[in-house]
Amino acid sequence: AMPGASAIIYDTEGTLNPEARFTSLSTGFDELKDIDWHADEQFHFTDLSRYSGDEFFKIFRDSLGEKEKNGKDYLRTTPFLDMNANERKCLYPTMSLIDSFSKFQVSAVADMYAKNAIGSSGLNMDAMANGKAKNQLFGQLPLVCAKSGTYMILTAHVGDVINMEMYPTDKRNLSEMKKDTVLKGVSSGFYSLPNNVFDIMSNKPLLNKDKMPIYPLDNATAIQGDSDLRILEVKNLRGKGGMTGLPFNLIVSQTEGMLPALSEFHFCKEAAWGIGGNLQNYYVELCPEVKLSRTTVRKKLNEDSKLRRAVEIQSELLQLIMFQRWTAE
Repeated sequence: AMPGASAIIYDTEGTLNPEARFTSLSTGFDELKDIDWHADEQFHFTDLSRYSGDEFFKIFRDSLGEKEKNGKDYLRTTPFLDMNANERKCLYPTMSLIDSFSKFQVSAVADMYAKNAIGSSGLNMDAMANGKAKNQLFGQLPLVCAKSGTYMILTAHVGDVINMEMYPTDKRNLSEMKKDTVLKGVSSGFYSLPNNVFDIMSNKPLLNKDKMPIYPLDNATAIQGDSDLRILEVKNLRGKGGMTGLPFNLIVSQTEGMLPALSEFHFCKEAAWGIGGNLQNYYVELCPEVKLSRTTVRKKLNEDSKLRRAVEIQSELLQLIMFQRWTAE
């Protein structure tokens, strides 16, 4: 989508096979389907089999230092103007993902594991050593990212807090978190420094009362109990740019990945807004010539870019109607 941009993924769990997975998922996107993920210069992947967490972060930080030092080589012109009507310039963006930060481990802790048996006193400080390193990483991230046009995404595991107190107090680190839950293996910076902290509150199969997929890809091959299509309830626990605590739904396919257009259509349909016709046969108001039904809408959204764009616009209009906090004069 943006020539010159680059992305790097660090897998701390050794469970991601990105080349095969990305190749499979990218077939549904015109701008991605021809990419050779094994050899693409804009995409880089590594994991714990090659680098410990601190080794990865040093390489990552040093490479961004080169980008900062030679900033003129990484500038591009934007369509936006400054106060003097000159075109603004920005650094090519860099995207980075650490999946997951909960399992991020530094070499000092790996050495402790190598030298001590499980359960021995020599491992009593492993969590403290790893936590200290994560705090140091978070202390550096804001400056490193801001100076180099970098956007960092971190995932974490949610765990339950077991209260031993007779009258437990509310110990939530963010007010919108579920009670008695905590983000596992992260530093305090995880709660205070990110621009957004999103919580996937639930993950359920998108089935009707007959246990059939609500939006099958092909009705002729739909199978009862097929749970490939899921609906995620997501909440922004901390947002520097807007509202927090308001749940919203996203639809994903376990084989196809995130489905933006179907999510947007479902949002409008659930709100009974911008959808014409009847319960069985309907259309979106901005693209009325395309006839839809529950069993065909997913396939037609995949095939028709004009329909996807119409659904996107309608979804955004509905969001403005529902969430806009000001009125026009």
